[in-house]
Amino acid sequence: MTAEQVTRVMKAAESKIGMPYVWGGESDREGGYDCSGLLQYAFAKAGIRMPRTADIQAFTGSRLPYGQAQPGDLLTWKNDPTFNGVSHIALYLGNGKMVVARHTGTLITIMPVYLQNFWGAIRVNPRLAADKAAGR
Repeated sequence: MTAEQVTRVMKAAESKIGMPYVWGGESDREGGYDCSGLLQYAFAKAGIRMPRTADIQAFTGSRLPYGQAQPGDLLTWKNDPTFNGVSHIALYLGNGKMVVARHTGTLITIMPVYLQNFWGAIRVNPRLAADKAAGR
Protein backbone atom coordinates (compact mmCIF):
# COMPACT_ATOMS: atom_id res chain seq x y z
CA MET A 1 0.00 0.00 0.00
CA THR A 2 1.10 3.55 -0.55
CA ALA A 3 1.58 5.95 2.36
CA GLU A 4 -1.51 7.83 1.18
CA GLN A 5 -3.58 4.63 1.21
CA VAL A 6 -2.39 3.79 4.73
CA THR A 7 -3.40 7.26 5.92
CA ARG A 8 -6.83 6.96 4.29
CA VAL A 9 -7.45 3.51 5.81
CA MET A 10 -6.50 4.72 9.28
CA LYS A 11 -8.60 7.90 9.05
CA ALA A 12 -11.61 5.95 7.77
CA ALA A 13 -11.39 3.39 10.60
CA GLU A 14 -10.93 6.13 13.19
CA SER A 15 -13.98 7.98 11.82
CA LYS A 16 -16.16 5.13 13.15
CA ILE A 17 -14.91 5.38 16.75
CA GLY A 18 -17.91 5.45 19.06
CA MET A 19 -20.19 3.50 16.73
CA PRO A 20 -21.58 0.23 18.12
CA TYR A 21 -20.26 -3.21 17.33
CA VAL A 22 -22.98 -4.96 15.31
CA TRP A 23 -22.44 -8.62 14.40
CA GLY A 24 -22.42 -8.78 10.59
CA GLY A 25 -22.51 -4.97 10.41
CA GLU A 26 -20.75 -3.28 7.53
CA SER A 27 -22.35 0.15 7.24
CA ASP A 28 -23.78 3.09 9.15
CA ARG A 29 -27.29 2.19 7.98
CA GLU A 30 -26.98 -1.12 9.83
CA GLY A 31 -26.18 0.83 12.99
CA GLY A 32 -22.55 -0.26 13.27
CA TYR A 33 -19.81 -2.63 12.22
CA ASP A 34 -18.25 -5.89 13.22
CA CYS A 35 -14.46 -6.26 13.14
CA SER A 36 -14.15 -7.33 9.50
CA GLY A 37 -16.94 -5.01 8.33
CA LEU A 38 -15.05 -2.06 9.82
CA LEU A 39 -11.89 -3.04 7.95
CA GLN A 40 -13.72 -3.67 4.69
CA TYR A 41 -15.20 -0.16 4.99
CA ALA A 42 -11.87 1.48 5.90
CA PHE A 43 -9.91 -0.14 3.08
CA ALA A 44 -12.65 0.72 0.57
CA LYS A 45 -12.17 4.39 1.47
CA ALA A 46 -8.57 3.97 0.28
CA GLY A 47 -9.67 2.28 -2.95
CA ILE A 48 -8.74 -1.22 -1.76
CA ARG A 49 -11.29 -4.00 -2.20
CA MET A 50 -11.25 -6.39 0.77
CA PRO A 51 -13.08 -9.67 1.36
CA ARG A 52 -15.86 -9.52 3.94
CA THR A 53 -14.76 -11.88 6.72
CA ALA A 54 -11.76 -11.89 9.08
CA ASP A 55 -10.74 -15.44 8.16
CA ILE A 56 -10.28 -14.40 4.51
CA GLN A 57 -8.95 -10.89 5.25
CA ALA A 58 -6.14 -12.65 7.14
CA PHE A 59 -4.82 -13.93 3.79
CA THR A 60 -4.73 -10.61 1.92
CA GLY A 61 -0.99 -10.12 2.39
CA SER A 62 2.16 -11.27 4.13
CA ARG A 63 1.91 -12.60 7.69
CA LEU A 64 4.40 -11.03 10.09
CA PRO A 65 5.13 -11.23 13.82
CA TYR A 66 3.69 -8.43 15.92
CA GLY A 67 7.16 -6.93 16.41
CA GLN A 68 7.27 -6.11 12.69
CA ALA A 69 3.78 -4.56 12.50
CA GLN A 70 3.51 -1.11 10.96
CA PRO A 71 0.60 1.37 10.94
CA GLY A 72 -2.04 0.17 8.48
CA ASP A 73 -1.33 -3.54 9.02
CA LEU A 74 -4.08 -5.92 10.06
CA LEU A 75 -3.84 -7.66 13.42
CA THR A 76 -5.40 -11.12 13.69
CA TRP A 77 -6.44 -13.52 16.44
CA LYS A 78 -7.69 -17.09 16.68
CA ASN A 79 -10.06 -16.69 19.65
CA ASP A 80 -12.70 -19.31 18.80
CA PRO A 81 -11.72 -22.87 19.79
CA THR A 82 -14.54 -24.27 17.61
CA PHE A 83 -13.15 -22.61 14.45
CA ASN A 84 -9.72 -23.27 12.95
CA GLY A 85 -9.44 -19.89 11.20
CA VAL A 86 -8.87 -16.31 12.24
CA SER A 87 -11.91 -15.16 14.23
CA HIS A 88 -11.00 -11.54 15.03
CA ILE A 89 -9.21 -8.72 13.24
CA ALA A 90 -8.23 -5.10 13.92
CA LEU A 91 -6.19 -2.28 12.37
CA TYR A 92 -2.79 -1.41 13.78
CA LEU A 93 -2.26 2.32 14.34
CA GLY A 94 1.30 2.13 15.66
CA ASN A 95 2.78 2.68 19.12
CA GLY A 96 1.03 -0.40 20.50
CA LYS A 97 -2.49 0.87 19.64
CA MET A 98 -5.22 -0.48 17.39
CA VAL A 99 -8.69 0.54 16.27
CA VAL A 100 -11.09 -2.31 16.85
CA ALA A 101 -14.72 -3.40 16.84
CA ARG A 102 -14.50 -5.93 19.67
CA HIS A 103 -17.80 -7.66 20.38
CA THR A 104 -21.50 -7.13 21.01
CA GLY A 105 -22.13 -4.54 23.69
CA THR A 106 -19.02 -2.47 22.92
CA LEU A 107 -18.25 0.55 20.79
CA ILE A 108 -15.56 0.83 18.14
CA THR A 109 -12.54 2.18 19.97
CA ILE A 110 -8.79 2.63 20.08
CA MET A 111 -7.12 0.36 22.62
CA PRO A 112 -3.76 -1.20 23.39
CA VAL A 113 -2.87 -4.28 21.35
CA TYR A 114 -3.20 -7.53 23.31
CA LEU A 115 -1.39 -10.70 22.31
CA GLN A 116 -3.46 -13.51 23.83
CA ASN A 117 -4.41 -15.86 20.93
CA PHE A 118 -2.61 -13.51 18.50
CA TRP A 119 -2.06 -15.12 15.10
CA GLY A 120 -0.10 -12.46 13.23
CA ALA A 121 0.10 -9.06 11.61
CA ILE A 122 -0.86 -8.89 7.93
CA ARG A 123 0.79 -6.43 5.54
CA VAL A 124 -2.02 -5.99 3.00
CA ASN A 125 -1.28 -6.39 -0.70
CA PRO A 126 -4.08 -4.51 -2.53
CA ARG A 127 -3.97 -6.81 -5.58
CA LEU A 128 -4.17 -9.95 -3.44
CA ALA A 129 -6.96 -8.40 -1.36
CA ALA A 130 -8.99 -7.71 -4.52
CA ASP A 131 -8.43 -11.30 -5.71
CA LYS A 132 -9.61 -12.69 -2.38
CA ALA A 133 -12.63 -10.36 -2.43
CA ALA A 134 -13.49 -11.73 -5.87
CA GLY A 135 -13.23 -15.30 -4.58
CA ARG A 136 -9.98 -16.12 -6.36
